Amino acid sequence: LGSMPIDKQLRIAAETRSFFVPLAHRLGFYNIKTELEDLCLKHEHPIIYNDIYNKLKGSEKKRVHYLNRFCIPLMMALEQNNVKYQITSRSKSISSIWNKIQKKNVSFENVYDVFAVRIILTDVPRDEEKAMCWRVYSFITDTYTPNPKRLRDWISTPKDNGYEGLHTTVMGPDGNWVEVQIRTERMDEIAEHGYAAHWKYKDVDGFDKTELEQWLQRLRSTLANPNNDALAFLDDFKLNLYATEIFLFTPKGDLIRLPNGATALDFAYEIHTQVGHYAIGAKINRHKTVPLDYELRSGDQIEILTSEKQKPQKEWLAFVSTAKAKTNLQQVFKNARKKAILKGQKILTDTLQNNNIKESDSVFDKLMLHYGAVTIDDLHEKIGEKAIDLVDIVDVIAKKRKNKTVQFWKLQLRKNKQNEEDVDEEQDNVRVISHATNYIIAECCRPIPGDSVVGFEIPNGFIIHASTCPNAIELQTQHTAHRIKWINKKEQAFLVSIRVEGKDRIGLLNEISRVTSYQLNINIRTVHIETYDKQFEGTLDLYINDLQHLNNLMVRLQKIKGVTKVMRIDKS
Repeated sequence: LGSMPIDKQLRIAAETRSFFVPLAHRLGFYNIKTELEDLCLKHEHPIIYNDIYNKLKGSEKKRVHYLNRFCIPLMMALEQNNVKYQITSRSKSISSIWNKIQKKNVSFENVYDVFAVRIILTDVPRDEEKAMCWRVYSFITDTYTPNPKRLRDWISTPKDNGYEGLHTTVMGPDGNWVEVQIRTERMDEIAEHGYAAHWKYKDVDGFDKTELEQWLQRLRSTLANPNNDALAFLDDFKLNLYATEIFLFTPKGDLIRLPNGATALDFAYEIHTQVGHYAIGAKINRHKTVPLDYELRSGDQIEILTSEKQKPQKEWLAFVSTAKAKTNLQQVFKNARKKAILKGQKILTDTLQNNNIKESDSVFDKLMLHYGAVTIDDLHEKIGEKAIDLVDIVDVIAKKRKNKTVQFWKLQLRKNKQNEEDVDEEQDNVRVISHATNYIIAECCRPIPGDSVVGFEIPNGFIIHASTCPNAIELQTQHTAHRIKWINKKEQAFLVSIRVEGKDRIGLLNEISRVTSYQLNINIRTVHIETYDKQFEGTLDLYINDLQHLNNLMVRLQKIKGVTKVMRIDKS
């Protein structure tokens, strides 16, 4: 992959991250998943990858010595209690360290559980596995102090892909946190070889049909359907890779299974496509009326409320989670787009003729750049939907200098060849784009300075997407992707949406507003708060300067009493 052009590297890395990584996770191939994640990071963000790699390599001898010091007391305790075991130690993968740095908003030095130790128990009868793992856990916590917030019991409740194990994080020598994983040989074989290892134990008493096996059966049925569109199937496949199920009931008591996180609208589409199209709300457990984006809980009984005046909204795509709901909605919008394109094409042609303007590529290029359209179809669609007023079309076409598109930042554009300008070591193979170049920020993902982004050429400029944006991943299969980095940003605010959840109390909204508006001087565009059963969920649309600005806000909000979760969301 390293010998390929950068745009091809980015495309393959994007495909791997969006498809093969979650597939490996779903099937339980953790070694393959980790290796693929590291390779994606290496080619998408080589500077970050090399920085972490060099820091790990530079401290390798020190880490090995430290892990030996950590393991010796554990080995003595296990041998004194006649436990048969194997013990291995390692450092966390580069990609997992980078994920922690991003998630926790900390430096490499402050990622506290870089160390990991695995204890594999041998010759343990199947019916004694759970007790034996907990017994070993007691030996570990007698030796080192555990972090109670970092205990993970995947033995009592295995993961959907069949993974079992007991994980804890303890305080080791010199005040370093170390993750310890406890498994039996059987558990380790499943962890190393994934779903294939389940068949070895399928005939053993107590082996149940897992969600994963049911998912594979559904997948086989889908593949057997000759009417499936390839791209639609791929979207369906990716969407359900991580799914776990909840159990719901219709008013008549019929059982419906949906992925965890499904909303009332997902339930409506599961009943029937037309029920989904006309849905306006739902009644939960016969008495509680909730909106369509209400997240369902296992055991709920749902009655869908409908109206013939209702029609599907694009905003619905932001909160449906099932492939069936997304596919039906996308089909509606696809048909509507076709109609809007044809309508807009006729309107534009008539308008140009009425103003004695001849159709040409240069005319279309000016209109596309002025109105923020990536393709000619996008331009026609906006006109057909009356999102564009062509009253100033003559002035737009007559303009010789840059149009009303906002000049956001000076950007760095990574190219395959060495830049002729002087750049520092970290900016190898970088070409600086001047302020005169036009840029459009993609509405689908709305990246902000500090986000990892890629750029695609459009007439007279670039459109900038977040590198993780599904649309960007799809574009990379057809267009050249350029690695982009924000630099020298001007003071400019960008629209960002965040979700806040927690326990409801008097004055909570005022405190959120105070932290946001007064302490951090952030302009709030809209606020939407819902409460139920003494819990609250809220969405805030804010104008943010950059990623650091956003992270600072999220950290402050997380400290407010009652707030349990703060996360950035896409609302496009």
